[in-house]
Amino acid sequence: MVEVRARCGGCGATNAFPARGGGMLPRDGSDHWFGLPLVLKTGFGRWVVWAYNPEHIDLMEAWLRADLRERSLHPYYATMAARLPAWMKAAHARPKMLHALAKLRQIAKREGIS
Repeated sequence: MVEVRARCGGCGATNAFPARGGGMLPRDGSDHWFGLPLVLKTGFGRWVVWAYNPEHIDLMEAWLRADLRERSLHPYYATMAARLPAWMKAAHARPKMLHALAKLRQIAKREGIS
């Protein structure tokens, strides 16, 4: 089993984590490689809205705010934003999604994630 060492940016402590490999989907708010819980996550009804970093939040927010959302006809060339779940992209959910992304931004600021 492959292990990866990680150091906490706050206290400097180090730990080893087993690397499980890709293939898992982070639908539950856990990292798909290590299975560790993500810091930037919040509840949204029965789902979890999560992001890896502030840039990820920016990308989702820009897509939700856009007036024109271009699509590729071939699924291989679809953008990450086009692959967001349908519940997240639904027009009636966009104001609430933007609110959830604002909460993620507050968490990132509180945790010192830039």
